[in-house]
Amino acid sequence: MGKKSAHELIESGQELIAQEEYEKGIDTMREAYNLAPDDVTVVDAFGSALAETSNKMEAVAVLQHAVQLSPGAGFEKYMYLGQLLEGEEAIEQSRTGLKLLRKQARLSNIVAPFCSRPI
Repeated sequence: MGKKSAHELIESGQELIAQEEYEKGIDTMREAYNLAPDDVTVVDAFGSALAETSNKMEAVAVLQHAVQLSPGAGFEKYMYLGQLLEGEEAIEQSRTGLKLLRKQARLSNIVAPFCSRPI
C-alpha cells in the first residue's frame, strides 16, 4: 500500500486522538501538515487538534497560519485563538469568530427551508 495522503493522515490522527492516543495522533497530523502546509482543511484540523491537546505556542502558530490561508471562513480557528491568546488580541479573535458564526447561522437559515422540501 502506498503513502497516505494528507487528508488520510488527518483522519488517522483524529481517530488516534479519539482513542486517547494524543501524542501519536498529533504526530500523524503533523505529518499531514508537513505534506500539505497550505491545505486549509489540513491546517484547520491540525491547529484545532493542537489547541485541544498540545503545545499552546505551536497551536497559535498553526491557527494563525490557518487564518492567513482562509480569513473569511471557519469560525473555529478564531474561537481557539480567542482562548489561547491574551488581552485585546484574544478579544478581537473571538469577535471575528462570532461574526463568522453568525454569518454561517444566517446562511443555514436561508438554505435550510429549501433543503427540507421534497423534490
